[in-house]
Amino acid sequence: MTAGAAGSMKRDGPLSEGKNGRGRLRISLKSGDRLFINGAVLRADRRVGLEILTEARFLLEQHVMDPAEATTGLRRLYLSVQGLIVEPGSERDRHVACRRQLHALCAEMSDAELRVRLLAVEGDIVRESYFDALRELRQLIAREDAQVAKVLTSAASG
Repeated sequence: MTAGAAGSMKRDGPLSEGKNGRGRLRISLKSGDRLFINGAVLRADRRVGLEILTEARFLLEQHVMDPAEATTGLRRLYLSVQGLIVEPGSERDRHVACRRQLHALCAEMSDAELRVRLLAVEGDIVRESYFDALRELRQLIAREDAQVAKVLTSAASG
């Protein structure tokens, strides 16, 4: 995922996933940070704090994966879910494609825990909780990266 300066966020009560509008989310951006919100890209020209008061689909720049980084099944799934946020045009088709991709990935996996976690990701996608799906996928990608590093280290030393 893209490195560099990145904003931060803090929940102040539950962010409304429904229509109640009571929750809010505070986001701090530094100069040059980008925020993808409801398909639009915003860039901060100075340090700024924002509050999202209503339901919105957003992604901080630090969580955006470049397509060139989508080199594994988990990363390709991450990129697909990311597309639901940053390119909301044909959401229904993208939603179906994400779920197909997820099911194909589950079928390839021999790790039962990983399959269970991917099913949780599917639940997030069905509920349109894309940010939660991406958070879980980031954890799975970190796990995958650690496993690859371990194999490479073992191969180099043995």
